[in-house]
Amino acid sequence: MSENADWKQKYRDSLLEMEAEEKRWRQLEQALRRLVGRLCAAGMGLDPQLDDELAALAAANRRNADVAELEKLAASLTNRVVAVDALSPVSTTVPTSSLTVSEVKELTYSSIAPWMSSAEIVNSAMGFRLPACR
Repeated sequence: MSENADWKQKYRDSLLEMEAEEKRWRQLEQALRRLVGRLCAAGMGLDPQLDDELAALAAANRRNADVAELEKLAASLTNRVVAVDALSPVSTTVPTSSLTVSEVKELTYSSIAPWMSSAEIVNSAMGFRLPACR
């Protein structure tokens, strides 16, 4: 009888774990979709054809388009970005006087903190592994 109860408990635990993981993935997808929308808005105004590509991507994103449609839009968008960049490359320099070091750190951590622990952020920036400290 205890084997039967043990099996049932393992099954319930597995279900709870899968549900928690599914919830985490849904939250991640929602965050990424918000980010896509904001990036589309931020890129508007550089080039009329790029604006069309960004508007199409934003619309597909809002209606929760499937992977196939998003990949098609991504390929088209990539081609347009390459064409725009060839015409007027974006400067790779960042004005150092506009933000303080603490502001840069705050923006960086707030952007990636939901997906990475402090140790993972440091590890990826430094190229080595520190003990995880979540």
